[in-house]
Amino acid sequence: MLIMRTATKRLRLMSLACAGLLLAAPAFAETWTHYRTCENSRSEVLIEGTSTMHPWTVRGRSIEGEVRIAEDFLLKANGEDRRQARQRARGDEKSLPVQAELAVRSETLRSFRDGRPYSDRMDNIMYEKLRVDEYPEIVYKLESLDWDETGSENEEKVLLVADGELTVAGVAGRLSMPVEMTRVDSGRLRFSGEVDFKMTDFEIDPPRALAGMIRTGDEITVRVEWVVVEED
Repeated sequence: MLIMRTATKRLRLMSLACAGLLLAAPAFAETWTHYRTCENSRSEVLIEGTSTMHPWTVRGRSIEGEVRIAEDFLLKANGEDRRQARQRARGDEKSLPVQAELAVRSETLRSFRDGRPYSDRMDNIMYEKLRVDEYPEIVYKLESLDWDETGSENEEKVLLVADGELTVAGVAGRLSMPVEMTRVDSGRLRFSGEVDFKMTDFEIDPPRALAGMIRTGDEITVRVEWVVVEED
């Protein structure tokens, strides 16, 4: 009898604990909308830089990834909802109202000039610097999110500030980037962002050619346009 009473008491305590956790859980985490990369979209990453010879551009269109968005966070326009979503966005990763991870296959990056493929030699140097055999993907994982206070109230478009971890050639670094999230249609979203950083931030020595006569600048600009579609 004592064993049965003890077991019953433990069961009640566990039930109360579970109920408490459910009540304490943020409401926005109850329903998530899942998105994945939209095939045949205009998703792309552009990397722009300089050299002692001329500016250069690298483009990649092989972006893979997934996004999970809490429904009550998605493109809110009402001021009160914005304030609540902002507070949630400042929580830890488990309570983040938007969770995202995307990857670009390094070997799909190509140099372009005047809208055309530019140089296989430049591409090969880039692959060597990115160590594509060892690290085939450039990966970004969202870690925190906040509203951009300069953004206007718009149901179809919002400005966000994304902070996350970017891993290039096996070296991880924290990266903050303004992001514009736009509703393309009822089932698709577009994320657009631009950020400047240095190659040496990721332990990549800027390439040189012709015994150092041609030198690549350290600072680069990365532009991302990523279109995702809601999963069925």
